[in-house]
Amino acid sequence: MKDEGAPGPEEKPPEGPLDGGEQDAYELAGRLKRRAGDLFGPVEAMSDHVVMCEGLPDLLADALTVLRDRMGMEELLAVTVVDSTDLSEGLALVHHMGPQSGGLVLELHTPLPAPEGLEGPHSPVAPSSVSHWRSADWLEREAWEMGGVAFEGHPDLRRLLLPRWWVGHPLRRDGGRQLTLGQEDPTTTPGDDVMDVEGFVPQDLPLAPMGGRLGLVLREQDGKVSGARVSVGHLHRGVEGLSEARSFGSVMPLVARTSVRSSVHWQVAYAEAVEDLCHLEVPPRGRAIRVALMELERLADHMLAHAATLEALGCPASASRVWADRELVMDASQAVTGQRLVQDAVVVGGVAHDAREDWKDRLVLLARTVQAAVREYVDEAKALEPMARLEGLATVHLEDMTGWGLTGPLIRSAGVPRDARADGRCRTYVDHQVPVQTREDGDAFARSELRLLEISSSARTLAQVARSMPGGRSRTRMPELVPKGRGLGMVEAPGGEVLCSVVSDGTERPRRVRLRGPDTAHAAALADLLLGCPVEDVSLAVISVDISVGGCDR
Repeated sequence: MKDEGAPGPEEKPPEGPLDGGEQDAYELAGRLKRRAGDLFGPVEAMSDHVVMCEGLPDLLADALTVLRDRMGMEELLAVTVVDSTDLSEGLALVHHMGPQSGGLVLELHTPLPAPEGLEGPHSPVAPSSVSHWRSADWLEREAWEMGGVAFEGHPDLRRLLLPRWWVGHPLRRDGGRQLTLGQEDPTTTPGDDVMDVEGFVPQDLPLAPMGGRLGLVLREQDGKVSGARVSVGHLHRGVEGLSEARSFGSVMPLVARTSVRSSVHWQVAYAEAVEDLCHLEVPPRGRAIRVALMELERLADHMLAHAATLEALGCPASASRVWADRELVMDASQAVTGQRLVQDAVVVGGVAHDAREDWKDRLVLLARTVQAAVREYVDEAKALEPMARLEGLATVHLEDMTGWGLTGPLIRSAGVPRDARADGRCRTYVDHQVPVQTREDGDAFARSELRLLEISSSARTLAQVARSMPGGRSRTRMPELVPKGRGLGMVEAPGGEVLCSVVSDGTERPRRVRLRGPDTAHAAALADLLLGCPVEDVSLAVISVDISVGGCDR
């Protein structure tokens, strides 16, 4: 007897909400067309890991809801305004998003046409997505202050990176550059006094490991943090705006100086975006050298984070050993790049400098040295009583932190095996398999453990790259003109994922360069992570989150 609830021979069971980690880009594109084709224009899978689709302005709110609730897009990665008003193509709003488990990036490009007969700069309004993704709070604030698109329903639309007295939107190409749009009173910004609320006390943070100033005010109750507010922008240098005035190749030094601690990773993200636009294939040797330099940078960054943690715990002797070992890693990078602080190592199409033949042997020896050192770090950490202060500190609870856009050690230490090197989103690692390390507790102690595990893992990857280093060319020549279109690059930096979106209008300069590192999302989530922390351990908690202020402020 047939069950009344079972589908008939011509029926298909209804499709429920999808976990983004269960699908590739082609499955997601097909599902979008079947289930929500009326909410989108063209939808196309560009690769196994990237889907690009066109949004419809009047249906954008519904489209964002469907992507979040029915398509498994749990994390919003970036919100970007592209201004083509000087080409009579108007403004466009671009959302990048993906599942919490990684593996996919969806780009939603929505044109925002100006009304006919409009005089003066266009002041469009788009629906806010803060109710879907908490990371949208800061992302939409930046999109408004830079591009002049206001977000209806945003609870706190005010400047993020620019001074509160700034007038205009610096990435506009029309009159909006000199006129503040989207506010009833263009001379004031709501929430200007948010860091000056009674009962909140400024907190001094260690500047050296962060590479800049992060504003933090706290409210205390019974010796623990009961409220926190974070401000950024103190190191804003206008990297994205400066990029629009340079040729594609000469943007690279700007990108390298965005976040000094992970300059190679940011360069590779930009290079992959332009290579995506040009359909440019990097030679195997160029990819291998990139991987080696990136893993060296990961070693140096994780060692810095571990040493800074030890110093904050009052263990300077243990920290000095880590600093000394880190110098060996920096020496290996310098042997190729000739630089130590900022590494101008990457060009579009490959690497700036080829490596000498004896560099491979040096990497193998370094990998052995680092692995031996990590074993000593682990044994030493077990014997250090102050390490107990890290337990339960600034814990990432996935049920509360989904939607913040957390990546890197911050999310892997909470049990999520998300890594752009391993899931294919970073094309540079196509020739290498990288094991993903995870912990479960999500606290500062788990992050410290994870970084030590990743130091050992990176050393093994480094040895693997050195032993299999191919010969031949290390770069492919870049074309004189980059084709019109949009390109996307993503890498797994030491602190988390770096996304770079490049828009070309077919000229010698990029129309738009969007750089989004992990630090913006992590700084935005910091106020929640600090709740309940002992006040005396706040600096320790911030160090464990490992925010690079330069990457946040750009």
